Amino acid sequence: MNELIAADEVIGTEVYTADGRKLGRVDNIMIDRVSGKSLYAMMSSGGFLGIGEAHYPLPWSRLHYDDALQGYVVDLSEDEVKRTRTDRHGHAAPSPEREPIDRPNHQIMD
Repeated sequence: MNELIAADEVIGTEVYTADGRKLGRVDNIMIDRVSGKSLYAMMSSGGFLGIGEAHYPLPWSRLHYDDALQGYVVDLSEDEVKRTRTDRHGHAAPSPEREPIDRPNHQIMD
């Protein structure tokens, strides 16, 4: 079985908690310019037609694909995910509760 997947096939895929609750969907993939490695899946949640959506960077290393769910499962709690909220480009959203989880230097995402 081929382990490669095109980015456009990942974008739009649902993201779930370990207990199967839907968190959102992959909206973008953040790639390190130098190494070429995928570092984050940017998950979006909520909103309507892109208005009011919240964006969360999920470390690629913390995601795994679940065939039964037909989506990615993140090994973070819903509260941990919510504390990582950013804008759609990966820049920190203003929030006193925001905590980085395995976050790279923001230069990579500029």
